[in-house]
Amino acid sequence: MTAYTVTATPGGASVTVPGTDRSALLTGLVNGTTYTLTVTATNLVGDGPVSGPSLPVVPTVSGGLAAVTPVRILDTRVGVAANPTSTILPAGGSVRIRVAGVAGSPVPAGASSVAANLTVLAGGSPGHLEVVGTSSSLINFAPRQTVANVAVLRLDSDGSVRLRNAASGPVHVIVDVQGYVSTSAQERWHALSPTRLVDTRAGVTANPRATPLGPGESLEVAVAASTTVDSPVAEGAAAAALRLTVVGQTRIGHLTVSDGAATTASALNFVPGAPVGNLALARLSPTGRVIVTNHSAGTVHLVIDAVGEAVAAGSNWTPVTPMRLFDTRVGTVANARATAIAPYETVRIQVAGGTGTSVPTGATAAGVNVTVTGSTAAGWVATAATGIPTVPVVNFSRGQTLAGFTVQSVAADGTVMLRNGSAGTVHVVVDAMGYTAP
Repeated sequence: MTAYTVTATPGGASVTVPGTDRSALLTGLVNGTTYTLTVTATNLVGDGPVSGPSLPVVPTVSGGLAAVTPVRILDTRVGVAANPTSTILPAGGSVRIRVAGVAGSPVPAGASSVAANLTVLAGGSPGHLEVVGTSSSLINFAPRQTVANVAVLRLDSDGSVRLRNAASGPVHVIVDVQGYVSTSAQERWHALSPTRLVDTRAGVTANPRATPLGPGESLEVAVAASTTVDSPVAEGAAAAALRLTVVGQTRIGHLTVSDGAATTASALNFVPGAPVGNLALARLSPTGRVIVTNHSAGTVHLVIDAVGEAVAAGSNWTPVTPMRLFDTRVGTVANARATAIAPYETVRIQVAGGTGTSVPTGATAAGVNVTVTGSTAAGWVATAATGIPTVPVVNFSRGQTLAGFTVQSVAADGTVMLRNGSAGTVHVVVDAMGYTAP
């Protein structure tokens, strides 16, 4: 071979490299546009046939991850300024959500992604929400269930994102912005080893409270390190990624989290019964604290684990089109396993590098959505870069299909450990949503 030519469709942008090369840099593409690539090989006789098209790829800009005081930008029950639609999302229907550069949204024009809490008020049918054009679930729900999950979603070139209701019945959808990715953002992501900051069942050093939150009660939580607070979150950090879990809740309700500014945007929804968790990208007050409020008529115990921070010396965030990395029901290209995870089993999954993943070699962490289904006993699933994972990403009941999002550090070989913390078997699905890299 004397040369290889790579060509993008649409647009026809191309690059030719010597036949000894095994990679090529293709420039001149438009961020947010979906392309496929073909390769033509050349030798002394001439050009060979054009290859078949690659899987779709979407060029995008990496940037900093800025947190904001949570703001509601979609509520299909009543409509809001950014998106005034007040129509329930029908079965199989989609909604285009205006996010960046619009009145009523804190996300500036030019942002490449939005970090948001998605809440579904389901009707009589089970199902899930997905980004239009993908088959990766963002949030799973049962009939007549109110459930929430955080996601970092890549925005289209016009600053919007389109979600589809993959259920046989209608649902109401709420979207609350917690942050965004932009080249103008000063903060960068830094993953942390999960560290417990709050446990109202027993108390911890950073926050010694050991009694449940009462109805309507707010709790000021010390998050960032200081002379009086022992925390892995750096002093002066702009934001922290917090895993919120409620335990022993006695009534239906939700939590809000803010830096002290008023907000009605929910961070976690719950009903009486089993523990429920969710991730929150929380903007910190000037003193490194957040306010957590129990919006219910009952008491709740609260557990908070710090899993990441937004600081000056961190990694850039790059969004990707959601891609399935792991599915124990059928197997994937990246991870061939097609059997349920046994009770208390820990497995290693390939996340970065190799065939079948959109997370490249050298990524420091990956934003992944973890979905559990077909569980035969109640429990949890946790992830960690190495060792035995202990901090849950998803808490589930027997037979429940439920998703949880996390930004997980990856090991040097691009793998992540995943543990089934239940006495039964469970199927697990992992979808990549983005990654961080220097």
